[in-house]
Formats: sequence, structure tokens, C-alpha cells
Amino acid sequence: MTSLLIEELSGLFDTNTVDVLGSLYFTKKLCDGKKLLISCAVDTSGLIATFCDGTKINVSSIGGFCVANLAFSKVNFEKAEGVLVPLGGFDWNTPITEYAVETGNEDAVKQVVLGDVGSFETELDILSDGSVFGFGAGLKSCIFASVTLAHKLMENGGALLKEEGIGEVCFAFISQESLGNRGSSCVSCAYNPDMIINIAPIDMTEKNVGSLGFDDGFAVKMLDRAFVADEETALLAERLLDNLGYKHKRRVSNNAYSTIGRLGLCEKGAKAVELCLPVKYCGTRGECTNPSFLK
Repeated sequence: MTSLLIEELSGLFDTNTVDVLGSLYFTKKLCDGKKLLISCAVDTSGLIATFCDGTKINVSSIGGFCVANLAFSKVNFEKAEGVLVPLGGFDWNTPITEYAVETGNEDAVKQVVLGDVGSFETELDILSDGSVFGFGAGLKSCIFASVTLAHKLMENGGALLKEEGIGEVCFAFISQESLGNRGSSCVSCAYNPDMIINIAPIDMTEKNVGSLGFDDGFAVKMLDRAFVADEETALLAERLLDNLGYKHKRRVSNNAYSTIGRLGLCEKGAKAVELCLPVKYCGTRGECTNPSFLK
């Protein structure tokens, strides 16, 4: 992913940097003015090996998703692959905490060690209505949205950003979000922005989602249990979206988890808002999104 993003975006920016946690960020000096960070995550929730026995790899989850929803999905480790199975029976109505990846291959399991990370199969399919379906669809659409925004905002030397008083911009693709948002803290402290716009998927099956529809474009998220979005930054995000011809609506989220909570923990205590892409069944094997409004 890193090499693809560098190939796609390096010509638009002055510098690109990969930090010690694997996050990639591109910076461009435009004029005298505020520093704006536009970010999204690049890693998916996964599993970590806790014990290996025979053909099975016992695992614990990494990130905010329900393992039970992904039971019997394919899991890939660097040296082994298999299917996630519950231990001791399976009941859709009962939370199950013990899982293992069944590989059917003792030799492959012997090459897996404690702490190795496995990822779910992320192959995507296009449904008949144009939706992108498959685990990781929302995250990949956010990456695509960030790349699209970078190209459009950097047109004419970043003229649109300059008009908004932005003197320097950084596009960051953040790693290790599944590991307690570690990448967010590292990026924000290194860049120390005045304003932050984070791009993230939002689950449209969540309760109290309001009037935002599946094809309604970005949600400008104002409030959830983790942070209160800044009004000035929200208005900036909405003006940028308007000028680029993107649909958007404001909404309040019921989520308890937000990357942006740590993005603002920099020296300046940056003002922040999230742009959210509507996704169905986020964090399950049925994750799907419709990116048509980005074209």
C-alpha cells in the first residue's frame, strides 16, 4: 500500500515520510497560514496469535469489531492461512470468546509465533447495484476518498486551500489504528497541525443514525462519545466539499470509538472533525459501501 500511495501522490507534495509505526504522510507548503492535517487509516482490524497447537492457531482480536460476526471467515498469517472457528461449539445468540484459526497444516502452524498478526481475507466484490462488498470495503473506500481529495485539493497549487487560509497541508495515511490508535498520536505529534479532518467509515446499521442515507455522500460528524467536533473545522470541511461538488450531511454518532480522539493530542491541541463514509455492516464479513459519489 505504501509504495502505491507514494507512486500516486508524491508528485503533488514537497515531501513524503514513513514514520517508525509505518504511517505515511505527504506535506506541502502553500503560503503563510494554518496547518491542516487530512488523514485516514490504512490498516484493518485483525487477529493476534496467542498459542499454537497442532493445526490450530489460537487468537485474540485486534481493533473494534465483533469476532463472532467473522466466524468461519478466511484468515491469513504471513506463514499460514486458515479459517476462523469457535472453540467449544457455536451459538449465534451467545458471545463466544475463544477462537482459533484452523489451518489443517501442522508444518505451517510451527512457523507462526506468539504475537504474529493475521488479517481477514479482504478480496472485494462489486454487487449489482454498484456497491463494493467484502471485509475492508469501508476502509479501502476511505483511502480512495483521501487520494481523490488530495488530487482535487492540490489542483492549481492548492488554490482552494489557500483561499481558506491554509498555509500548509499534510495528507496522512495512518497505520496501527487497530492497535489502540497508536499511529494517530505519532502523526499528530510529529506534524502538530492547527486543524484536522479525519476520514473514516461509519456504520449505517448503527442505532440513531438520523437521516443520512447509504448514498448520501459524506457525513460531517459533530459529536460522539469520544470527541466533540470543532464548528470552525466542520464549516471548513463543508465548504471544501461544496466546492468539490460532494454531497454531505451533518450527523451525530453513537459510536464509543474514534480515531480522532488521539489525533488532537498534539502540542497545539488541534481542532478536529470527521468526514465519514456510509458503510453497511461495518466490521463484519458483510461490510459494503457505495463509492459512486466520489467519481
